[in-house]
Amino acid sequence: MSSLSNSTEEIIRINLIICCLTQFSGINADSHIDFCNNNNLPLHILYKREIENYLPLDIFEKINSSNPFVRTYLDKLVDTQRDFIDIEKGIEKTRKNWGSEKKEVLNLFQNLTDKEFESLRNGLNGEFNSFKGDYPQLFKKATQCGLIERTKYQQNPNELKDILDKITVLL
Repeated sequence: MSSLSNSTEEIIRINLIICCLTQFSGINADSHIDFCNNNNLPLHILYKREIENYLPLDIFEKINSSNPFVRTYLDKLVDTQRDFIDIEKGIEKTRKNWGSEKKEVLNLFQNLTDKEFESLRNGLNGEFNSFKGDYPQLFKKATQCGLIERTKYQQNPNELKDILDKITVLL
C-alpha cells in the first residue's frame, strides 16, 4: 500500500477535525482552539455566528418569502444583526424573558419593534425537513458576487477568499 502525500494527510486531518468540532458541540470554543493549536491543525474562526449567516440574501429570500422570519431578516435587520442571529432557532425568548441574561442580544436588536422581534423567535428550522442537512444545500446556488456582498462590510471583507487560499496551500 502506498503512503499518502503530506498534503493528503493534512486534508484528512482537516476533515477529521471539522467532523469532531461539529459533533462535540458541548466542548467550549477555547477547547477547540487549544486542540487545534496543540495538534498543529489549521483553524479559522468565522466572523459571523455560524456558516448559515453567510448565505447571500437573494437565496435567503427564496426559502419562503412570506415567512415572517425571512421578511424581518431581509427588510428590517442590518448586516451586523444578520451576522449574529441564530437562523435555525431564532431568538428563542421574548424580550421580557431575557431579564439580565445576555443583554448584548437585546442591545443588538433594540431597534426592532416588539412585533419584528417576535417574528424572529422561531428561526427557520420549520422550513426544512432537516435544517442541518438541507440549509447548506442552498449554498450550491450561491455566486461569488453574492458571497462577497455578504462579507464586504466586515473587518476582513476577504474572509472567504482567505479561507480558500489557506485550503489551496494545503492542496
